[in-house]
Amino acid sequence: LIEFSRVHLTRLGSTLPVGGPGSYWDCDRVILDSGFASVEFEGFRHVSRNWVKDEEKTSLDAHISYLTTMSAYRTYLKRNSVDKGGEDDPLFQFRDKALSIMQHDGLEELEIVYPYFVILAQRAL
Repeated sequence: LIEFSRVHLTRLGSTLPVGGPGSYWDCDRVILDSGFASVEFEGFRHVSRNWVKDEEKTSLDAHISYLTTMSAYRTYLKRNSVDKGGEDDPLFQFRDKALSIMQHDGLEELEIVYPYFVILAQRAL
C-alpha cells in the first residue's frame, strides 16, 4: 500500500486473482508474492523467509516513473489499447489527483513503503 494524505494506491490488479481473467499480473507473480513459499531449496537446511519493509522519501514523479516499470502496468496498457501518459492512462490520472491533494496539503514528497522478502539458507553438511 502506498499511502499519503487521502490517496491510496494498491498494486494494479490486486483485487483480481493473479493470472486469472482480468488480472494484469503474470501467473508466476503468485510465487513472488508468496515469498517463494512453494519453492523447495534442496541441499539446504534452515531456510528462512523474512518479509521486511524499506521506507523511502521520493517525489511523486519519481514514484510514478517507478510504477510504469511494472509488468502489470505495461500489460494493462497493451490489453486496453491505452497510450502511456495519455488521458486514459490510470497512473497519470492518479498522478493528477495525487498532485492536487499534495499541493492542497502542502506536501512535497511521498513516504513510500516497499515490502520485499529475504531468503536465508544454510547449505546442508
